[in-house]
Amino acid sequence: TTTCGDTSTNSQRLCCCSATGSDCPIPSQESATSSWKLSNTGGSCDDACGGSNTCNLSQQNGVDSEENIQSVFGSFFPSKTCDFFVCFGGADAPGITSLGGCEYNNSPTTTTCGDTSTNSQRLCCCSATSSDCPLGTSPPSASPTTSAPTAPPAIDWRLGAGGDSCDTTCSGIGSCDAAANEAVVDTATITAVASYVGVTCSSPVVTGSFSTTAPFISASTDQCTALDSSATSACGDSGSSDERRFCCCGSNCPIVLPNGVSSSGVGLRQRDSGTIRLNGIPAGATILEAKLVWVVGSSGSANSPPTNQITFDGTVVTAGTAETGGSFITISDRTTSFTADVTSLVSGNGDYDLTDVVNAFVDNNTNDLAPIAVPYSQGASLIVYFNDPTRPPTQVLSDFSYTYLSFPDAPSMSRTISGFQSAGTSATLHIIGPEGEDFLDEMTVTGAMGTTPIVLDNTFDGSARNPGPDGTRGNIWDDDTHDVNSILPSGATSLTLDTNFIGDYFGWSAVILEVEVM
Repeated sequence: TTTCGDTSTNSQRLCCCSATGSDCPIPSQESATSSWKLSNTGGSCDDACGGSNTCNLSQQNGVDSEENIQSVFGSFFPSKTCDFFVCFGGADAPGITSLGGCEYNNSPTTTTCGDTSTNSQRLCCCSATSSDCPLGTSPPSASPTTSAPTAPPAIDWRLGAGGDSCDTTCSGIGSCDAAANEAVVDTATITAVASYVGVTCSSPVVTGSFSTTAPFISASTDQCTALDSSATSACGDSGSSDERRFCCCGSNCPIVLPNGVSSSGVGLRQRDSGTIRLNGIPAGATILEAKLVWVVGSSGSANSPPTNQITFDGTVVTAGTAETGGSFITISDRTTSFTADVTSLVSGNGDYDLTDVVNAFVDNNTNDLAPIAVPYSQGASLIVYFNDPTRPPTQVLSDFSYTYLSFPDAPSMSRTISGFQSAGTSATLHIIGPEGEDFLDEMTVTGAMGTTPIVLDNTFDGSARNPGPDGTRGNIWDDDTHDVNSILPSGATSLTLDTNFIGDYFGWSAVILEVEVM
């Protein structure tokens, strides 16, 4: 029932600007005019192309940007849509995952025609003639408008193949910037660069290297090596075949990572609005990212209004991700945790209003044991990541996977956070999610061997305190922080959170650790 005049805050509409339908054709079949083929899920390019080593790896490696892979899918596989992008250099790039993630190559790769990936369909060029596999067709450029947001510049970090120099890696992309490479001197900066090129450093990170090929990651162990702050990096030098160099191939090679996080939440059960009061961003800090997380209970059928939208400080936002868990409420067979990027809407500390909250029944209280109608909202939290130049080196590690504790379906939950090397000086755990009440629950947080686990009794008690009235049974939402430094001494590399059902039902929407690192 769309109209020509309808708008959407976060979208660009696709419009047919002709009264003659044939002027706006819709492709009726896929891959009809090219030699691009998609493998079956878990299949290889050998399977897709019908023979051993018949795929064109050179052309496949040319799918090296969001624009290229979106163009190929849009031109030759219109039923496939990229819900998000992954800059990757693995066996299944280029391709598309079962979750709708389009993976493109971030550097020349060592993939073969026979490689497979369990949850992906590989994108395969099945011709020795590269022109048979065009990189799609580009739509005409739209006329510039004053209201269109400006896209951020492309990140110029690249990951080289084993043994390649940065000059080789940057060939055809841009010029190697040795000074940018030389700024990668500690765990925080090399972790940031690794995240830009789609890899993760194993613990511990090697620092203080004087190798002219650093920074790099080991192809066999994923251990990363950062430069000493007084060392130099040579763009033309090559390391061993196990060394994959991190290379700055242009002018936009950021290395800033968040070194702090502030969050605040509000319960929304049976309420039509709420206010999140944020006050934890230090003076002088730079906001890098802000996420809004909220949970909605619903039946198995589609709900109206849509449960993946909420109005945040006057702007309708739509969830970019959604994960579904259980519910103890018989009228509902699921709860869903939604996450939306609201970075552009957050300027600092202050009050942020939530309106158009999805609740089929509203009395602006939480008297009832269970909501009497679906859909119903549980609560929401604003999570803001920042960089404070006065802080010691600190990593912020986040897990937004959603799990829900219920009996007998899911009587236990566990979450492990790793990928850091604690300095033993400060560590804070944030736990955010729905349904907690002042009732029986117990969580155990375990860190390094030899330390005493932290036992949190009745910590998930629906205590998200914010402006506005509290319900008679609490707020049915938690945004809790806990000091966990006692279990993360110097050198500790992981933390595990466990809970078992002993009376209270609740969920984890986000578990975040901020820890000072070596």
